[in-house]
Amino acid sequence: MKLRRLLQKEYSVAVPRQVVWEALGRAIYRDLPLERIDIVNEHLFYADMRWKSGLPLVCRIKVTLTQISAPERLDCVIGIHKGIIKLDIGVNFELRQIDLQITSVDCTVVIHPGMAAWLSYLVNRQLRSFAGEIVETIGGQLQRLCAVAN
Repeated sequence: MKLRRLLQKEYSVAVPRQVVWEALGRAIYRDLPLERIDIVNEHLFYADMRWKSGLPLVCRIKVTLTQISAPERLDCVIGIHKGIIKLDIGVNFELRQIDLQITSVDCTVVIHPGMAAWLSYLVNRQLRSFAGEIVETIGGQLQRLCAVAN
């Protein structure tokens, strides 16, 4: 079963790629609706996440950093398991230096195989909304952090 892309967004940040890379981790942690973060190691943490799309829901999530290629790429998988819902969402960031002072950030959100097809299509709108929240929140925070660093 192949990955199903939920969302892809590209934005530019007016700083060198290394500055964006250094701000990316802070952007991920700072503005996502995470509570009770338990860091296991540099590649794995658990947290309670407040999902605002549709019905308010708090889920225990598992975040695994699956690829770290500084300063070009960061991939992670967000595992959401609550009741009958078993969902793994991939969030991938690719950073490309456009010129000395401009970096392009390409963010892709995908559903990993394993979620029942009927459930995936049933909650598709909520998943797209959730993916949009992730991308917009991290993108906005990244822009703010890079503006301060510049």
